[in-house]
Amino acid sequence: MDLLSWVVLTPVGLGGAAIALSVEVHEDLEVWGWEGLLEALKHPSGQFLLGFLGHTPQALISLAIGLYWRLG
Repeated sequence: MDLLSWVVLTPVGLGGAAIALSVEVHEDLEVWGWEGLLEALKHPSGQFLLGFLGHTPQALISLAIGLYWRLG
């Protein structure tokens, strides 16, 4: 069960962060890529900050817990 929760939570966190980045670029009418991403993030929206800052810790913490279970 621990492995299952780790396999589910880490991709969800990474996916949520990626979706937040994608939506921010799309809403600023930038072209997807490094340049568009940097342009869009010069003035991030509150919705982006909420989504990105909510999902990134989830991904990192679940990844750390999974590694601890396997290696610790």
